[in-house]
Amino acid sequence: MKVVLKKPHLAFDKAQWIGVATWIGGMAAAYVVAAYLSSGLFLVLQKIGALPFANQTVLVLAQHVVAYIIVITLLLAGAWRLRQTLSRRDMGLWRLLDWRDIGLSIVGMLAYLVLTVLLLAVARLIPGFDVNQVQNTGLGKLYSYDLLMAFLVLVIATPFFEELLFRGVLYGRLRSLRLSWWLAAVIVSALFGAAHMQWNVAVDVFALSLVMCALREKTGNIWAGFLVHVIKNFIAFYVVFVAT
Repeated sequence: MKVVLKKPHLAFDKAQWIGVATWIGGMAAAYVVAAYLSSGLFLVLQKIGALPFANQTVLVLAQHVVAYIIVITLLLAGAWRLRQTLSRRDMGLWRLLDWRDIGLSIVGMLAYLVLTVLLLAVARLIPGFDVNQVQNTGLGKLYSYDLLMAFLVLVIATPFFEELLFRGVLYGRLRSLRLSWWLAAVIVSALFGAAHMQWNVAVDVFALSLVMCALREKTGNIWAGFLVHVIKNFIAFYVVFVAT
């Protein structure tokens, strides 16, 4: 069943711009705070010996997830403080994952592949843009237990919390401000790309996010997009940790 959040105005008034700017600014501020808090937390845990057997690669991945959790918590707390509490429907969590989401995720993955090829082809025309630049993830080789932990963090936890933050909380709030779905999708996708801090990667995940926003709009939930995200991260996991 398609869930329509709110019918957008054709005109975009001052109050809407203020609301959008507030949420984008709040998210940026929450990101900075979360980065310091998560890095500080893991530093303290390592200093006191609470993570004696943790692999450095797993710690890096886990730190990113903790940062996302902190950002989400800060945004929800801020919304509550401003009396703009988000419901489960606003966040795309009004129902559980079902079989329809699986089918849509396959379609979404194909759409993402086509869109990213097109966008990267256009990006090649930009002077100095290197579409083949290797992403420096800072991740190393893993084995056995560490490999399992990295799988759970990278393939399951990271997609869930990124979807909850970008296509859940942020997209839901922008739509509740009566933005058109495509404008909300472009804003969310631009921020999602910027969060990956590398131009060729940003173009790729921008395309990915556009597709996941479309799935969010169609279903009213984050689950189909979450599955697309899982597939993409599983491929990355296999290439980085298994195939090499």
